[in-house]
Amino acid sequence: MKSICLDFYFPRLIAFAERAWHNASWEKSFKTRQNVNEDYPVPDYKSRDADWARVASIIGHRELKRLEAYGVNPRIPPPGARNMTYVKDNITKNVLHTDVAYPGLVPQVSGGKNKWADIKPATDITKLNMQTLIFRTRNAANSRYSVEDKYVLEQPKNVLERLVEAGLINAPSGMGIPPGFETSTSTQKKSAGTGNPSSSSQTNTG
Repeated sequence: MKSICLDFYFPRLIAFAERAWHNASWEKSFKTRQNVNEDYPVPDYKSRDADWARVASIIGHRELKRLEAYGVNPRIPPPGARNMTYVKDNITKNVLHTDVAYPGLVPQVSGGKNKWADIKPATDITKLNMQTLIFRTRNAANSRYSVEDKYVLEQPKNVLERLVEAGLINAPSGMGIPPGFETSTSTQKKSAGTGNPSSSSQTNTG
């Protein structure tokens, strides 16, 4: 039981230890404001993000292998997944994006009957007939895996489509919203544009 609990703390414990002993230059940019009427100083987010990318790469490509060599089985997080729609030259494509917590780990998708295949960070799923996909993450040696995670494919929407659907903006001309994405507002505009103006006009007989 103790071994299982200890394994679960890794690799997050590595990042915790790194922050405990290493004083990064960007930490000094996180300051409190001296006057309540002033805005908070803008921290150096760019350096912070670059530092995290460096640490995550070290963990994924080196430290995970080292832990496994010492008999520690660090937790492997499941991958993240999201499907998006892209329209270019009146051609609509549905693309599945996947990502992992640490570089060096590889996302996999189930093909059924306990068969798994590596999946690219961006995969065209326009012609995919499946509605539910099952993912997991494997280590570099393909010997250990994360828990399986089920992802239900929703009708994908890009950023513009989400803004139009929320009623925050009107659909730009040439936006090319795929069938099924029309909002009630855009549908009303379309029907109003094709209607007969004379049928809706009233004659003043007074």
